[in-house]
Parts: sequence; C-alpha cells; structure tokens
Amino acid sequence: MGIFDFYLLRAVQLSADSADRPLSRRFDQIQITNIHISKMIEQSANLGAFISSLYEKDYELLKRSIKDVIIEPYRAELIPEFKNLKKIALKNNALGFGISGSGPSMFSLCKGVKSANSVIENMEYQLDKMGINYKSYISK
Repeated sequence: MGIFDFYLLRAVQLSADSADRPLSRRFDQIQITNIHISKMIEQSANLGAFISSLYEKDYELLKRSIKDVIIEPYRAELIPEFKNLKKIALKNNALGFGISGSGPSMFSLCKGVKSANSVIENMEYQLDKMGINYKSYISK
C-alpha cells in the first residue's frame, strides 16, 4: 500500500488586487522576524522525522511529523476554509494536511487509494457547499 498525494488547487488567486484576502494581507507580506528557538527545534525535529518516515515507510511517524509549526499558523488565516478542510482530511484518515508551497494550494498525504478517495470526496463536498472554486487531483 503506497502513499497517495491529494492536491487541492484554489482557482482564486490571492493577490494584491484580490477582494477575498482577509485583513488586506497577502502571502508575501507575511514577515516573521522573531521565531523562538523552541519552534525552530520542533520544526527541525519534524523535518528529520518526516524524512526518516519516508525511508522507513513508517506511517505513524509520518502522521506525527508532518506539521509546520512556523509558517502554517500565519498563512492558514489567509486561506478560506483551511482549518475546516484540515479537520475533514484528518477525520477521513489522511496522514497529514498542509499548505503546498506558499499557498493557497493545499495537499494531503493518504495511505492507500481508498483513504485518498474518501478525503477528496469529503473535501470537495465542503468546497462545493461553500461555493469555492477549486481543482483537485490524486497522484501516486
């Protein structure tokens, strides 16, 4: 059983002229100038554990380590429905969910195609319900 990626590409671009950006902020305007050393240590440990989980095919370690404790808390606020989508993905057995690149695209890692299909169906339902344009796909 392999790991399947689920990608959710937002059709709406969050740019300087975009009316849908909350608090008149943009992704590239987020400047974090003071990161506590404990957050850097946690993020570095997560990265090391994530890489190890891929080599070892340790899905539980992957699930525990696929966390962005530095940037995601700031960028997540700029993506409509991000927190709800993350909850939906994890509730449907995704190994992890996060922001792809600098956003607003998102990804989810799933163990097996059945899990990936469950995640995508439930997330698409939520996005359709909210009237948010998107494009999604599953890759292996």
